[in-house]
Amino acid sequence: KTFEKVNPTYPLTKEEAHSFFGPYINDTFKKYAKDEEELNLYIDTYNNFAKELTATYIKPYKNIKEALILLKKQGYIIVVASNKIKKEVERGLKLCKLNEYVDDIIGAEMMDAPKPDPSCIKFVLNKYHIKNSLIIGDTENDILAGINAGIYTCGVTWCVTKEETFKALKANEIINDPIDLIKIGEKYANRL
Repeated sequence: KTFEKVNPTYPLTKEEAHSFFGPYINDTFKKYAKDEEELNLYIDTYNNFAKELTATYIKPYKNIKEALILLKKQGYIIVVASNKIKKEVERGLKLCKLNEYVDDIIGAEMMDAPKPDPSCIKFVLNKYHIKNSLIIGDTENDILAGINAGIYTCGVTWCVTKEETFKALKANEIINDPIDLIKIGEKYANRL
């Protein structure tokens, strides 16, 4: 939708659009904008479409809620660190009725730099005095952020990123169903 409005002649493929998941929005659109003004047009257009369409299209993946409920019952600290701004992450969690299972949200505006920079992870480790942790990610940037922070990593295949990508990055775990988080939690993460 953003490209239809801002750059309608650009032949954006579905595969290229999928590459937008994970990186910080400014970094994504910098590749296409000829100057700062056009970059801001891309970002504003995208944000307007996100406000309009998120409620229509967002839904939790199968077994996410069940996994989060079990993890919270077991005492795990659950933090979302996203290259999106905090208010958008909060909105998505509320729309999916998952916000009550998340202890904290670190948005892009709170980070020194977007993932794969490890600053968001280091912030969480210090804030909660955590020794063992596991980043669960659906993008290459998530796994690289975990590697850069020196923590355990888990790639999830129920989103866009394929298992082969996570294997190439040498993620500690790769799972296909959110319920599998229960099995690997004991191995890697702290509880309250």
